Amino acid sequence: MLPYGMDENSFGMGNTVYLYNPDNFPGMDEIKNKSQKLNIKSIDPMHTLFNTYDLVIDGVTYVLAVASLPPADYDTF
Repeated sequence: MLPYGMDENSFGMGNTVYLYNPDNFPGMDEIKNKSQKLNIKSIDPMHTLFNTYDLVIDGVTYVLAVASLPPADYDTF
């Protein structure tokens, strides 16, 4: 699922992005499919991939799931 107004030819879509998600939090596509099947009205957004930090190091993008990091590390970002 892409954000509104984007398609596979949009700027940046060919870039490699590394995802750090050791707790295997669900992304938007998984939440949408699961909530439709189970008729779920509310999802805890903290434990999803809605809350992420994006880091670019030497031109390489890394995405970190916020809830995967201990609160003591929040000040780092």
